[in-house]
Amino acid sequence: MTRAAIVALLLALPQDPASEFRKLVEAAEKMACSIPEFPDAVAKLDALAGPAIPAEWAHRHQVLRAQAIILKSLHAHLVRQKGTSIDMPLPGAKPASVRILDVTKTRVKVARAEGSQEFGFNELDPEWSVSAARPGFASETDASLMAGLFLAKAARWEAAFRELGKATSNHPLVLEARRRGLEGLLKQVEAATAAKRWKEAVERLAAAGKAVADDPSLVAAREKLVAAIVELAKEHSRKGDKKKMEDLIDFIVANFTGREDRIAEIRDESRWITVTDPKKFGLTGKDGQPILLDPSDKRVLGAYVRDVPGKFDGISLRIRFTKTSKESHGGPIWMGRDGRIHAWMIRDDPMLTIARLDEKTLKWTILGENKVEESETYEIQAVLDKGAVAISVNGREIGRYDAGETEIASPGLQASHGRLTFDRFRLRKKS
Repeated sequence: MTRAAIVALLLALPQDPASEFRKLVEAAEKMACSIPEFPDAVAKLDALAGPAIPAEWAHRHQVLRAQAIILKSLHAHLVRQKGTSIDMPLPGAKPASVRILDVTKTRVKVARAEGSQEFGFNELDPEWSVSAARPGFASETDASLMAGLFLAKAARWEAAFRELGKATSNHPLVLEARRRGLEGLLKQVEAATAAKRWKEAVERLAAAGKAVADDPSLVAAREKLVAAIVELAKEHSRKGDKKKMEDLIDFIVANFTGREDRIAEIRDESRWITVTDPKKFGLTGKDGQPILLDPSDKRVLGAYVRDVPGKFDGISLRIRFTKTSKESHGGPIWMGRDGRIHAWMIRDDPMLTIARLDEKTLKWTILGENKVEESETYEIQAVLDKGAVAISVNGREIGRYDAGETEIASPGLQASHGRLTFDRFRLRKKS
């Protein structure tokens, strides 16, 4: 079918809007991008669009409309730039300064150092095309949706994701752009976090947050970034590099709200000491290797720190459950004023229980129980704060329990109903 025949079909007055709409969509999709013929043909579809049109054809019309609006605006922009030099990323080449020699209905002719070239409008870089055309379509009520669909049609998923923002649509390309765009941005956040490019990671998160602020994967990526920054700040604290530590604290304050507890952790880091030698617990093993507790037939086995001077108000360790029974549990233990205090992580249906044992009556008093998110390892931390025991698991505070305690005496670790592995055993010195 010739272009003239297609245009004639598109401009013919339809008698059955629903069936005619389908024919017009198919004809428009086959058209070459010619300005103004293509936008005029799509305008005919705009007049026929309505709730009676099946979703598939309405969605295809939306893509055509996005292409028509943006390419018409791009054509007008290039016509205005005729005879001038602009920066343009050419197909198969890096962005370069080119001179606009001519603009026809279907092509643009440019001159550069290597000579003159002609390109169809659909051959130009989609992201550049949207940027150049934006002044001409920005007043459209659905400008974000049009830009997003145009870029999604060109498989520029991350750019489409950013353009869509909070635009609401069930268009398949919109849904795919949100999925792929978010995946791509999260990979960039992960890479930037691993490389300690904090500003870049924050910017990527902000870009994703404009569209899906509460998406669980985005929330998890944000928390992972905060944790990485906190760990580096703690390292600076341990090394006594106060300026680098304070710089990272300032970065956290500027970019993340409600992180006062993590900042307090950073400032307290210099008070923590690490116990890595199993012999300090009366156990065998090499310094620096994980500490293994195997109760065997005893059901319960505890090990207490020896020859570590000082008074403490905090205890922390990491526990790993591997090849052990569902009933197994373990964690830090210490002696309180009214009995031994245990903070157990239970493997099956993960739960952190903190309890006090009166060793005279052998009576247990449960101070608190909290379910936690399942993980390969659990880093359990207990610190005393104004008489209360603040319990954190994997960097997140899960509860505070009024225990009336002022010191963590005779600190240690305990395993019950199964063989458990511990490492990162740390104690916080009282200030």
